Amino acid sequence: KIGALQFLIQIHMVSQGNLPEKGTWFPKQNEDGGLDLYYKDGSGMCTIVITEYAVKAERYGSKPSLQYLLQESVLLHTVLDELEKTAFDVEDIEEEKRLLQLKEKDGIEKARETLPARAEDS
Repeated sequence: KIGALQFLIQIHMVSQGNLPEKGTWFPKQNEDGGLDLYYKDGSGMCTIVITEYAVKAERYGSKPSLQYLLQESVLLHTVLDELEKTAFDVEDIEEEKRLLQLKEKDGIEKARETLPARAEDS
């Protein structure tokens, strides 16, 4: 299930690469098979690491710009939205057979609370 979940999140992250404008994020596959997203100003890079027991975002960059931090937060909210759909919006699949199962039902909401910015609904 890890590979399938990682693939789903990678597809989602690539789909976000031109938001809020073309060229905001530059995706590049890393040597672990994951996806790194480099920000357009070169100040930072974000990757999502998926293991059997965790999904975590890792930031790289010695001094990410304020703009990077804002856009990373917006991006991570969209990743959490995708994880929430994967865990809960699949009524026709039994919970134990779902691609993502949470130990804590409010785990996604707890993660969301640590992020400062979220895009406005359009």
